[in-house]
Amino acid sequence: MNITEINKQVCKMLRDEINPVIQNKLREYGLEGGLGNASYDDSTVTFKFEARLEGSPTKRDKDLQLNLERWAGYKAIQCGVEKEDILNKEYIIGANRYRLTGFNTKASKRPVYMQNIMDKREYSFTEDHIDTILPVAEERNQK
Repeated sequence: MNITEINKQVCKMLRDEINPVIQNKLREYGLEGGLGNASYDDSTVTFKFEARLEGSPTKRDKDLQLNLERWAGYKAIQCGVEKEDILNKEYIIGANRYRLTGFNTKASKRPVYMQNIMDKREYSFTEDHIDTILPVAEERNQK
């Protein structure tokens, strides 16, 4: 196949064909990753490329965790509890149990990420919803 012009469909096709090859080679070195977003014009395409140690968190996961630590520190001051009380608590919402996993500063509506302890799926919640279930100083003293 001879490509005469770079466009969105060509970028998608290239990524789909090149990614498996890259991922197989990375596995040989104990790494994981691949091609990310692309930018292109009519004659050039540039892909973002990420390689990381196998099993290590992605940059996004690290950012969500760091933001969660900061947010929990702020909320701990508001609630009069220790930051660890917020981070390590199991939260019951409906019939499910959750734990905090991240905070996305770029999400204006649902920035709080929680993982369902039973099925390991991640869900996003509004900050107002989470404020209603955060521990407060009185709960901490009852332990």
